[in-house]
Amino acid sequence: WRIDSDGGNVTIDGSFVDTGIDYAEYFENAEEGLIPVGSIVSRVGRKVRAAVPGDRILGVVSAQPAVCGGGAGLHWDRKYERDAFGGYVLALDEQGNMTRKVSADYDASREYVDRSARPDEWTCVGLIGQLRVRIDETVTSETAYIEPGVDGVGTATDSVTRCEVMEITTPYSAERGYGVALCFVR
Repeated sequence: WRIDSDGGNVTIDGSFVDTGIDYAEYFENAEEGLIPVGSIVSRVGRKVRAAVPGDRILGVVSAQPAVCGGGAGLHWDRKYERDAFGGYVLALDEQGNMTRKVSADYDASREYVDRSARPDEWTCVGLIGQLRVRIDETVTSETAYIEPGVDGVGTATDSVTRCEVMEITTPYSAERGYGVALCFVR
């Protein structure tokens, strides 16, 4: 293994093994407020919201992904200048080493707060893999696919969607307002 502290890269000659079972990315919320884990989400431009009937499924809010991109976990997303394709713009530092060029808009006086610590603003959305999805009372063990229902809760459909039911892990409860199904999202 190799860790490149300056470039921010990790190289391995093997596998990462994790208990997570989905692949996710952080998306900014379209409206401020927490989108509950297990909710189906749809895209509004570059942002997300809990899906409603008729929406296309982007993914499902993930509790523990194997991989989650877009977290900006070490610094503000726009701390360094980027080119048109999102690559870092490089420049020589005072010692003559190539390094990332700090953006003129970067404010070093602002304390950084990781996106994972701001769930009212950012949501970790599982885009592919096995995800636990909130379901309504129409989803049964015979249901093959689900589509967005009210407030991001999945409802049974005869149509093929990105969200295929594998197993109901928690039956629907009217008191709780949802059940949970382990689904394969593709």
